[in-house]
Amino acid sequence: MSWVEERREGNMDAVIAGYRLTSDAPTEPRTCMVDQPTPPIVWLVDDQGLGLRAPDLPTGECGAFKWDAIVAIRELPVTERIVHLIPVSPTVEARFVTPE
Repeated sequence: MSWVEERREGNMDAVIAGYRLTSDAPTEPRTCMVDQPTPPIVWLVDDQGLGLRAPDLPTGECGAFKWDAIVAIRELPVTERIVHLIPVSPTVEARFVTPE
């Protein structure tokens, strides 16, 4: 199994704007359900290498993530990609392998 780390560089204005969006108040009573992927873990790092973990993504009234910040991040060029191999037992790995 592996975990992929990507480093991207460029203008962060759109990324910051995406994180600054406000979350919508949830509907009461809750009448909607959301099935969505988990957002990636994001760290913002300055030129001196100091970083902070980005806040949670804002959400819409049904709890769906507003993906504006992630879309903006994915538009930045990848400057480094590191694949971290994670050793796991064959039993655990078998849980994640899809049959062909």
